[in-house]
Amino acid sequence: MAVGTRSAGFKKISVQFAHFSLIGLMNGAIDLLLLNVLLAVWHTTNPLALIVINSVAYAGAVLNSYYWNAKFTFRRESQFSAKEKTAFAVQALVSLLISNIVFISFVYLLNFSALPVWMIENGSKGISMMLSSLCSYFFMRLFVFKGSKLKKR
Repeated sequence: MAVGTRSAGFKKISVQFAHFSLIGLMNGAIDLLLLNVLLAVWHTTNPLALIVINSVAYAGAVLNSYYWNAKFTFRRESQFSAKEKTAFAVQALVSLLISNIVFISFVYLLNFSALPVWMIENGSKGISMMLSSLCSYFFMRLFVFKGSKLKKR
């Protein structure tokens, strides 16, 4: 592969990741807003209830994610096919699993600190969002939006 081709490929991936990150910030705001509203209404420390609350907040953000990433981040690769939507749903479920494991783990670990509960929950959510979002980007890039339109340009 020529140096110019590698440079163009790196630029494409960098721009794509920047687009994904901007959309991720919007989705993150939705996720955090929903989490805090749900925790204000049903405040709990029960791990199962926290998983349900985190999952509902995450689902709200994911509803935006497919549309914006298909239209903006991966617009050249997106086909809006049933196969693509199924692959997106699978990656969203895997990312949700990652999110829940990280969220509950950090809530548990940070409960041994003297931090206020709201800080523990939001800090844990922030860490889980970063890790699940990074995984989500790679899942989308490698598995969801890899359709037949993905050709060397």
